[in-house]
Amino acid sequence: MIFNESSVLHINAGFEAVQEEDWEYEIITGIRGDFGINERFTILSEVAAANFGDFFYQGGLRISIIPDLLEMDITYGEGFRRMETAPGFNIGIAFTPDRLWYAYNNQKEHSLTTSHF
Repeated sequence: MIFNESSVLHINAGFEAVQEEDWEYEIITGIRGDFGINERFTILSEVAAANFGDFFYQGGLRISIIPDLLEMDITYGEGFRRMETAPGFNIGIAFTPDRLWYAYNNQKEHSLTTSHF
């Protein structure tokens, strides 16, 4: 269900460097919502701006291909101005091994709470 504990609101800031003839740099800012539908599917929605002025939106779907290990984002976005195509159609793959970080954190926590005499 949307707005359960799997839903997250992000505030993002970063930059992008593109080399066409010369290097061009843009500051990217935005706000994104990830709204969990169930364990395997999440709706993605974002409004962002390049250089605080060229606004665009994108939306899509995150699919958990292998839970706690591999996710795929499929999104499409356009600028709010006519004929502006960025960011377009995107597919992203993310490696998300929760157990790797879980094992490290548990080992660290265990070493902090265990006394050896």
